[in-house]
Amino acid sequence: MPRLFPTSANVALFEIHKSRRLLFLLLFLHSSAIVAGLSNGLAWFYKLFICVAIVISLWRCLQREWFNFQSYSLCYKKTDWFINVAQGDSQLLQILPTTVVTTQLIVLHYQQLKKHQVLIFKDSLTAADYRTLQVLLKITYSVNRTK
Repeated sequence: MPRLFPTSANVALFEIHKSRRLLFLLLFLHSSAIVAGLSNGLAWFYKLFICVAIVISLWRCLQREWFNFQSYSLCYKKTDWFINVAQGDSQLLQILPTTVVTTQLIVLHYQQLKKHQVLIFKDSLTAADYRTLQVLLKITYSVNRTK
C-alpha cells in the first residue's frame, strides 16, 4: 500500500483506531441512564418509554462509533494538518482553538467546509503517537494564537 503522505522529519502521521475506552464510556453512561429511568416515580408506561429511548440512543451511538467506525489518519506537515478517511484523498484541516488536549482524551475541533469534532482516546493510538499528537496540537494552537 503506498503512503499517502511523504515521510520526512517535518511530517507526522497518526493512524486513529477504535477505542475500547469510548465503548466502555458509552455503555456506562447509557446503563446509568437506564437505571435512573427505572428508579424514578413515573408510571411504568413512561419508564418503559424512557428506557426504549435510551436503548435506541445507545444503538445509534454504537452504530456510529463502533460498528461502522472507519479508521482515519491525521497528518501534520510543517504547519498544516491533513485528514485521510478510508483511504481517500487527504484534505486540509483548520484546527480550531476550542480543541481540548488532556492526558487521557483529545477533543479535536476542526473545520473543513463545516465544523467537526472527534474524540481521540489514549488507547486509539500508541503511547508515543499520543504524546506526539498532544505536543503538535499544543504547538499548533500556540502558533495560530500568535497570528
